[in-house]
Amino acid sequence: MLRDIPWYQRAVIRCPHHKTVNTKKAYIEELEEPHLGGTFLTSSSPIFDSGGEFIGSVHVVRDISELKILREKLVMSEKMAALGEVAAKVAHEIRNPWFLSEVSPRGSKRNWRGISGNMQA
Repeated sequence: MLRDIPWYQRAVIRCPHHKTVNTKKAYIEELEEPHLGGTFLTSSSPIFDSGGEFIGSVHVVRDISELKILREKLVMSEKMAALGEVAAKVAHEIRNPWFLSEVSPRGSKRNWRGISGNMQA
């Protein structure tokens, strides 16, 4: 299991650079590394010589911890905005029930059956 492997060996297994060296393919990954205290976007691309032989890789790491926190805050604020809209609609319906305000086409009010039983308008 991965939990039985020391953290520094797990980091090597997950590392895009390590994957690039083994497979000779490019990798881009978002990694959360608790020992470094952040979230990182890592990109690793192979370098080949003119004969097509693998000679190395380019490895770029960017700390995106703050960006991830901002993304999470944005998602939370969107959820809260949606909840606020629902609450406003419910409050409006409580203050202005639709079944009491309907009027027939001739202008005389109709009888409506409300939530609590028969209601006369």
